[in-house]
Amino acid sequence: MKRTFAVVGLGTLGAQLVRSLYEGGADVIALDKDEDAVSRVKDTSTQAICVDVANEQALDDAGVFEVDVAILALRRNFEITVLGAFMCKKRGVQEIIVHVDSDLEAQVVRAIGATSVVFPERDLARYLAEKLLHPKLTDHVSLGHDVDIAELQCPQRWVGKTLADLRIRKKHDVVVVAIRQDDANQDVQIVPSPDEPLRAGNVLVVLGRSKALDAFVSSFGE
Repeated sequence: MKRTFAVVGLGTLGAQLVRSLYEGGADVIALDKDEDAVSRVKDTSTQAICVDVANEQALDDAGVFEVDVAILALRRNFEITVLGAFMCKKRGVQEIIVHVDSDLEAQVVRAIGATSVVFPERDLARYLAEKLLHPKLTDHVSLGHDVDIAELQCPQRWVGKTLADLRIRKKHDVVVVAIRQDDANQDVQIVPSPDEPLRAGNVLVVLGRSKALDAFVSSFGE
């Protein structure tokens, strides 16, 4: 059964979420008070509705409180964001995701009932900074609860050595959980052998606590 979504606020983030979810096969209701914003997503959403997003009855009529996930992407309108989160929580929406711009805003909406928050600009800035500081880092994702996973290109000095030789877990307190070649057509080695030599072009998938993984990533530049 397809999950259903309501995206309230059709700025850059909201509009792109609508398109991506719809293209992924989800049922998506897109809502904004701006007719032009609604018009831009009418062909890439299940329904695109121009509505007063602060009006509980209007949101109810649009079906917002019946969806699996409500996403509030009302940047620079925190008062309406708070009201929207409160209404969704009161009306029983199980998952409420809110776009915020500060830690204080995150605390407020979580106290009201948001199940998760997103900081798109902050997260993008951190991601770009990591990529610039650590060119061998190909991806880095937080799994929550202080656990991260990262993909790193195998440094030249490690080529020909094995995981057993490198003693990565003992030295850095992180675990190499998979190895793939830097080629989409190559198979991924899940739980790689500690005795197989690393090759040029290998990408290491590494799991660990956030601080330990950050330190490990930094060591690649040494």
